[in-house]
Amino acid sequence: MKKLIYSIVFVLILHCTLKIENCPAQWDNISQGLKGGFFNSVAIINNNILAGSFLEGVFISTNNGSNWTNTSLNSGTIWCLAVNGNTVFAGTSSKGGSMGVFFSTDNGYNWTQTSLNNHYVYSLSVNGDNVFAGTPEGIFISTTNGIKCDITTLNKSCVNSILITGNNIFAGTNSGVYLSTNNGISWNQTALNDQVIWALASNGSTLFAGTWYIGVCVSTDNGISWTKTSIESQYVRSILCIGNTIFAGTSDNGIFLSTDNGISWTQSFAEKQTVLSFALSENNIYAGTSNGVYLFKNK
Repeated sequence: MKKLIYSIVFVLILHCTLKIENCPAQWDNISQGLKGGFFNSVAIINNNILAGSFLEGVFISTNNGSNWTNTSLNSGTIWCLAVNGNTVFAGTSSKGGSMGVFFSTDNGYNWTQTSLNNHYVYSLSVNGDNVFAGTPEGIFISTTNGIKCDITTLNKSCVNSILITGNNIFAGTNSGVYLSTNNGISWNQTALNDQVIWALASNGSTLFAGTWYIGVCVSTDNGISWTKTSIESQYVRSILCIGNTIFAGTSDNGIFLSTDNGISWTQSFAEKQTVLSFALSENNIYAGTSNGVYLFKNK
């Protein structure tokens, strides 16, 4: 009987090791020393982890989350972080601090405010020297690596997420997904035009949109048409694509995982938390949540 039990346990362990989708993933809380509870954004720059908090600014860890220290951007709400080479940008609002876009060229320790200093910034994306900032008033663009910012023609929508893929720029707004094919000069609304979009991500030519209530929608034709996936009735705040493996962070319902490019989903992180952001560094996946920062070692 004991031999039978040991054999069953061994088979289950082996099965879980070989196939991540068959067992709940192991997410470890690495938030010791962090303040602020909610972490809207996480990013990796030169092996350092940056975590943007709701009220306490940006924190940095140089040892994979074992310890954290506050940076010079140590107050206010950090909504988003974006890395471009050795420069990292932070989108902020004024809850206890300054608002607008800040940048750092020393791995996130010290920060300088850009000319976009009078708007809440909810999303950022960088492509070369072009920095796109999503605000409640629309998208601003800087063609000088953040030095000077100008409003684009997408200027009457609250922009929660920005995705750059090839020559296409997608904007997730409170009224659906917009597309620009000319670096933000003009924008067209896609067929997903009646939903609040919190997150955008892509796997090759497949686009994923995290919506407010109807889960994840998928487009395989550059946004001309969209279909709902089986992860319906979820408020999806963040999406990460690693090949055909898709992580979807939800509001109050943890993380869902798809290993077939969004066709089917299982729950990867079952704690009743809001998952606001993801960051990937080699085999490590980091998640910014309503209860700190979590790490999953994707071996």
